[in-house]
Amino acid sequence: MPIRWVIDCRLVNAASEVAKIPLPHIEQLFDRMVGAVVFTILDLASGYHQMRMAPTSKQYTAFRTNQEIYHWNVAPMGLAGMPGMSTRLMRKVLSHLSFVVVYLDGICIFSRSMADHVKHLRQVCEVLREHKLYTSPDKCDFGQRSVDFLGHTISVDGLHVDARKTRAIAEWTEPRNIKDLQRFLGLAGYYRRFIHRFATLVLPLSALVKKDVTWVWEEPQRRAFNAIELALQHAPVLRLPDFDKPFIVTTDASHACIGGVLSQLHDGNDLPVAFFSKKLGPHELNWPVHEKELFAIKQALTRWRHYLHGVAFEVYTDNSACKWFLQHPRLSGRLARWLDFFASFQFTLHHRPGALNVVVDALSRPPGSSSSPGEGQDDSESKPEKVELCAACLSSSTCMDIRQAAIRRTKATEKLRSISTRDQAVMLAVKQPASESHGVGTAQWRMRLHAVSMADSTVISSLQLDTQTKRAFQKAYGRDSVFKQLWKSGRTSEDRKLRLDVIHNAHDAAIMAHPGIRRAQLAAAQWYFWPNMDLGIKAYVQSCESCMRYKSSTGRKTGKLQPIPLPATCWDVVSTDFITHLPVSDGFDAIMVVDDKLSKRPVYIPTHTTATAEDTAKLFFNNVIRYYGIPSTIISDRDPKFTSKFWTALVNLMKVKTAMTTAHRAQADGQTERQNRTLEDSLRCCISYHGND
Repeated sequence: MPIRWVIDCRLVNAASEVAKIPLPHIEQLFDRMVGAVVFTILDLASGYHQMRMAPTSKQYTAFRTNQEIYHWNVAPMGLAGMPGMSTRLMRKVLSHLSFVVVYLDGICIFSRSMADHVKHLRQVCEVLREHKLYTSPDKCDFGQRSVDFLGHTISVDGLHVDARKTRAIAEWTEPRNIKDLQRFLGLAGYYRRFIHRFATLVLPLSALVKKDVTWVWEEPQRRAFNAIELALQHAPVLRLPDFDKPFIVTTDASHACIGGVLSQLHDGNDLPVAFFSKKLGPHELNWPVHEKELFAIKQALTRWRHYLHGVAFEVYTDNSACKWFLQHPRLSGRLARWLDFFASFQFTLHHRPGALNVVVDALSRPPGSSSSPGEGQDDSESKPEKVELCAACLSSSTCMDIRQAAIRRTKATEKLRSISTRDQAVMLAVKQPASESHGVGTAQWRMRLHAVSMADSTVISSLQLDTQTKRAFQKAYGRDSVFKQLWKSGRTSEDRKLRLDVIHNAHDAAIMAHPGIRRAQLAAAQWYFWPNMDLGIKAYVQSCESCMRYKSSTGRKTGKLQPIPLPATCWDVVSTDFITHLPVSDGFDAIMVVDDKLSKRPVYIPTHTTATAEDTAKLFFNNVIRYYGIPSTIISDRDPKFTSKFWTALVNLMKVKTAMTTAHRAQADGQTERQNRTLEDSLRCCISYHGND
């Protein structure tokens, strides 16, 4: 066993200026091997010791033994700058060879045929001999179809997880403290590219490594630990990216995580190139669903930018609103920045229904969750049958009210359940014992379901179906018309009083405490259904007197009146009104007032109180448009003359915008009203004392 000398270089490292030389990106190294069928692995013997130290630097590597003081003539292990210097050396020596990838002292030679591989291997050996770099024969593999490199197994089929690492993970005991857990997560995180739904799997574990969190290893953590071990032991084979074929990006988002798959078509099969998943931050959890879906697309494009930039590719999502977003003219600041980011890529966005988005959907869903209600877990298992109350609370008036409300609600539910059908086959179908197994599609099962779907429309079924029956419904729902009709209409009610009883229990009952519209709809829809049920519940909640009287308003307050903006030119915006029922003078008993919004110049036109819309249009043409041109906007009240079909057709023909004020609110057109008052004051001053002129 050779001896490896290691010394403590922390003081030297603290005083050194380390050259910032980045290490190669491991994924990019594997991407270069696409199409290769033969591989050779070379490993330098004591790689650091093959680099000589500069004479002026040797003194800084000095160390003392119990007898002598020594310094290094070659690069030692432990100096901070050695990985970067080794990378620079190997890059300088082998970078001109396109069939070689290097990571520190590890060299991988790959070729598309054995004949080419022999030539490539000879070239590499000549370069190493020229620079006096020597390999360790014990660590070299020549001309293999499958080799282990950088913790992965690379072969003709693609990229695998190193079998030795999976065996070590399988034998890993459960962590007993944070340090053990951090080591496990570090190893698992290195292979997250292979693990489906990695971010969701580690949620219970990552919560334990946060600051100020008490170590608690319970069943959720144990399940997550075992799930990660199992995922690594059965990790899929990832295809190396073929840049001659188009890429496909498929994304999905759940409440807490996002996920994506990069894939390509090989012989008609959609094969994965890489997976990714990410846990959402605290503020990202509050985003609406469509923003989470768009964020998943953005993160996927960011993660795989080196594959996707500059090439055309396809993006698939199960949220149809994302396609609408790309054409929306008005966006928030964040979405506008995302749209600008998307514009740098050449992709086509497609909608794929969630039922077909299986792999990515799993990446973003936490383990144990079910995408369909009632599937995978019986509701009765998650709800306690009885909840004990504190003795000090049992006698309180509020508690008594809630208990009485619960009793009333139970009675109402029993009343609804007591409604029977006239068809015994229906009762046989819906009251079948849970112990019997039903095969979906059998004649007997289909006949019973058809009987229920054709039953009396006044049936309200609040049945708590067993898990097996629920699964049978879920399998057939959306695929068979009879099942679909039963699932949607098998719990209907045509009786208005019964509907009100259901809504009352979902909203007014003390145990519900007057929830909002959405919560009331969910509470009622858990057991009942009738056409337009959501609209009926919404109208009921909005008209609830208690909610309107006692709940605080969350809507925006009405703003103050704002002045109408000034137009750019005179007679571009005019306002008009009438002063009617005046004493008759020269056959007229009314005045039409037209006022320019910019110059405030008025035009007074004598008319009649009984003038029609046609008469008003003639006056407007002869006294306003004739002298000042056609305005772009006419402001008026809601006088029948201005709301008539003739006036509306006329202004539309002239492409003039009509801006009508709020009914019975003269303040909306204050300038014209002020002109009316000025005119009326002037007329009063001009009449005689006796008022006979």
